[in-house]
Amino acid sequence: TEPRAPSVAMAILSARPAMWEDLPAEAQSSVLLCVGGERLADTLALSPSSMHLREAVEDILRRHLDNEDPEVRIAALEARVAAVEAGHAGSLELILLRTADADPAVRLAAVTHLEHLVYSEDAEATTVADAVAALLSDGDGSVREAARSALLNVVGTGFRPAVSAMVGLMQKRGDLDEAPMRLEAISTLAHLVQRGDRDACAALLDCLDDACDDVRREAVVALGEVAPVGDVEALARLRQCMTDPDCITRRAAAAASAQLAPRGHQETLEVLRAGLEDRYATVRCFFLGALAEVMLPEDTTALAAVAALLSDPDGTVCRKAEALLARQRQELEAKLPAEVAFNFDLPPPSAVEGVKSRKAALLRIDMSVFARPGDCTVEGELAVDSRELAVSRTSRVAVRLPLADVEAAGSVSNLFTAEMEAADADEKRPSTWRHPKARVALLSGFHGAPEETPLGRLVSLQGDVAGDESEAKQHLARFGLDGDWARRPVAVLPGRLRAALEVAAAFWLRSPHVLVLVESSSWGLSKPEWKSFAAELERFGGGLVLVSSDVVTTPGFEHWP
Repeated sequence: TEPRAPSVAMAILSARPAMWEDLPAEAQSSVLLCVGGERLADTLALSPSSMHLREAVEDILRRHLDNEDPEVRIAALEARVAAVEAGHAGSLELILLRTADADPAVRLAAVTHLEHLVYSEDAEATTVADAVAALLSDGDGSVREAARSALLNVVGTGFRPAVSAMVGLMQKRGDLDEAPMRLEAISTLAHLVQRGDRDACAALLDCLDDACDDVRREAVVALGEVAPVGDVEALARLRQCMTDPDCITRRAAAAASAQLAPRGHQETLEVLRAGLEDRYATVRCFFLGALAEVMLPEDTTALAAVAALLSDPDGTVCRKAEALLARQRQELEAKLPAEVAFNFDLPPPSAVEGVKSRKAALLRIDMSVFARPGDCTVEGELAVDSRELAVSRTSRVAVRLPLADVEAAGSVSNLFTAEMEAADADEKRPSTWRHPKARVALLSGFHGAPEETPLGRLVSLQGDVAGDESEAKQHLARFGLDGDWARRPVAVLPGRLRAALEVAAAFWLRSPHVLVLVESSSWGLSKPEWKSFAAELERFGGGLVLVSSDVVTTPGFEHWP
């Protein structure tokens, strides 16, 4: 306990080495502990004239490696390490013996020292690898981790004796108590070999049948790192693991499949799509990430499965799905012309039974509820005032509402599409009259299922009406949705193409007599795109009503208010 104790002990050792033979064991332990391994190593490095001193110290260290006190044995280990570093032969074998010490602290010290003493090119590397590999089954977690680190640093990648040792440990599958050893062996093996190592792959495939869930999970993860990309057997086993009862194994198998499966691998994609319906949200997220890695950009089936997750009850799954679809939209947007332009081939409206004049009103709407004092703007022929709005096949009407007034916008647009609603004398609310033969189409943004395709949308609108897909394709082409665009899920379509789809759907089967276009964030259009979109619809041969917060129209529009 005295500060001078190490110096005194070193002086005794240096001056009278022969006295050790006469000292009790406790006294020798005390001096050894005081001196420490580094100073004893300095003693071993004395000049040849002090050979007798080195022999005495060697003998002391040898005996103290068997001392009952673990601290003494650790101190002796430190001295042995210093001796090896000083070039003294024969000391490494004694350090190896301490890897089987009864005390875990001594085993840990021995492994740690070996890691810094031996390199893969050394002659002792194989012997060290065998001794350290045995510690992967040690009962102490710190020793197992140190053994794994030492093994990787001592032998390096591709050292076959170490690989064989790990494979041998992995094959001891009869006892669940040995599962920690197999876990360490699998984790270590994944770092010892390069991708494509056949012996490692075979051992990992065998571990997929292990009775321990943790071992199976670790084997799945390692297989994704070790198996050759595209390996048929590995991918087949991973597909089985993606339906494992253990949810963590399913997650690991999805991630490993993403590492091994080539792009567009249909068998893997089929299982990944099914996994998007897993009961656990975390599993769905893993399968979604794996699907993104394996699917091809033009895989409409996979995209539709991802789009369906936009309505997932878990917010994280929804956000991941939207992020994936947003990347797809950006890639597709880049394929469109940079110039913002819409070019629709709009069919003209048909005649209205019983109505001869195109200027005859097809809609009459009481707008008094929305009027404010002094609201009355008339351009040209009087057709709009603060009480009643009349719309014909020649009308061009602009209804300006505040951008944030979503409820008002919805109320106004609903007036144009309602059948007939009688006004209540006791309740101030609007009423609408519509000619029974008039067809009014409301365009207020995209409201369909995100996973549907433009072609599927039109086919579903046919109902019981007979027809083939070729007619629908021809119709979509009139609105710029030709080729692959017709078969992509709408969730990945750029905003301008989704807008084109809504117009195409409104003109499918029968053309409307009046179009009601409502500005909405659900269009996904920028301000320039919205203005170009509205301007293109002005070419329509029927009535047109624009409901917007910022109406920019050509001359001839009637404005309310």
